[in-house]
Amino acid sequence: MVARRSAHTVARRGLLVVLLGAGPSVACTGKSDDSATADGSDGGGEGGTTSPDADADSDGSPAADDCDDSDPTVHPGAEELCDGVDTDCDGALHPEEADTDADGIPDCAACAEAGYWALLAAGTTGTDLQAALEADTPRPSCDYSQSKRAIYQSYDLEEGNVVSCVYTGEQVAILGGSPEDDAMNIEHSWPRSEGAESDPANCDVHHLYPTMVDANSARESHPYGEVTGSAYWSDGGSRAGSGSGGTVFEPRDAHKGNAARSMLYVWIQYGYTPSSTQRALYAEWSAADPVTLRDQERDAATARYQGNHNPFVACPAFTERMLDGR
Repeated sequence: MVARRSAHTVARRGLLVVLLGAGPSVACTGKSDDSATADGSDGGGEGGTTSPDADADSDGSPAADDCDDSDPTVHPGAEELCDGVDTDCDGALHPEEADTDADGIPDCAACAEAGYWALLAAGTTGTDLQAALEADTPRPSCDYSQSKRAIYQSYDLEEGNVVSCVYTGEQVAILGGSPEDDAMNIEHSWPRSEGAESDPANCDVHHLYPTMVDANSARESHPYGEVTGSAYWSDGGSRAGSGSGGTVFEPRDAHKGNAARSMLYVWIQYGYTPSSTQRALYAEWSAADPVTLRDQERDAATARYQGNHNPFVACPAFTERMLDGR
């Protein structure tokens, strides 16, 4: 059985997550620990118990069946939400409402805030999930100069007023809003020459990252992949060289998951179609380098700027679900 929480507001992931609750703790028998009725009486019955036919919150469910007769949003048949509450009174939370880090916030909070809770809760997978994400993820509204400025001055800015190259880990000071000595520029995970030359793909922050100039040049427009032969360039764990199908660029381990989720976003947003080998690689990279709190904070900030989320960052389960068995 699940006890209803008192009202409180918790800030996390750069999002405002509100867990709504009111009234005394209620077991799923539908009877409150407080036997007083809504009008302050003891229910008029012998021993002061609430009548099982009472409906104090007027939600259509009698107290005998309602696991919280003080809240009209909680009753049998209600939609289960990502709020850490047994909203439908079935005696259990939805499996996606787990709180694995025990911080009082369901793991699904970022996904729900992004507007994808229904898809997550329904367990949609494969091509059905892909079609739903394509329909439910709006095109961004952005400007390249503004996106570049926001990356340097906000989204990727770290303590000490520095920005790290996602490929090498090298840090560059931000002076006057730009990288010192112009040592850094913006990398398009989906290269401009491969389709991202026009807005909004050109300015879409969900696949743009800060990189050292030489690292960006080494990547050129080569696809992401694993270098299995000789490497003609390497720095900080990233390499460029021979791989499956020709020359590939392999990001360092700390960026592989981000690169993979960016390319999956490009797939559902712009119609880029990865090969079966690439899909398997993206699934592997995303699992090995999972979504972090920082990633979700960046995603939320980007959504506030350009009006959309990367669903694979907001809802980490979507990567495996969309790619499973494909």
